[in-house]
Amino acid sequence: METAVFVAILGANLLLLQDFGSFATAASPGFRTAVTARGLNYVCQVLTPILKEKLSSLTIPDIEGNAETPIGSVRYELKNIQLSNLALPTSSLTSTSQGLVIQASDISFYIHGDWQYRGNDW
Repeated sequence: METAVFVAILGANLLLLQDFGSFATAASPGFRTAVTARGLNYVCQVLTPILKEKLSSLTIPDIEGNAETPIGSVRYELKNIQLSNLALPTSSLTSTSQGLVIQASDISFYIHGDWQYRGNDW
């Protein structure tokens, strides 16, 4: 948990420093900071498990509705939707002029839920 607190403080400082940079108009600012690729990689390594945990416990609302078909309509319901086995094998954190950007690719997960439907024929 200490690592998560460290990353949160580091992220807040990076955002704060970025905001102060936009206010500085003097030729010689009062302080400077450098964010290295190695530092961003470390933050990404720490944030990825936290992101996986948050996404795995994500509450997905129930979905229900009607769909029209050529022979009638279908009433459907999807309930108790849950994600599991979330994998984020490739992720990176980069700095842009707009802030920090996290990119992930090759994401995979299982989705479980209860579903039912009822058709109304003509």
